[in-house]
Amino acid sequence: MEWIKSGKLEVRAYPSERVHAKIYIMTFHEGDRDKGRVITGSSNFTEAGLQNNLEFNVELKNALIMTSPPEVQRALASRWT
Repeated sequence: MEWIKSGKLEVRAYPSERVHAKIYIMTFHEGDRDKGRVITGSSNFTEAGLQNNLEFNVELKNALIMTSPPEVQRALASRWT
């Protein structure tokens, strides 16, 4: 909850459709290892979602195969509420 209150973590939803997939977008500070990571899949950030359930996720981190996290954020901005 502290991360949400401080602005370090932002949570958005797409309530007009039934969507189970999740997209986790992490951005790094300028000069860090790269622009960030995008993880998409079915896992929730819960004990069951991270340890117990059979889930499938893909982490995109190679700049040659992924769109940068800021570009993903812009593409999704019109759908998030």
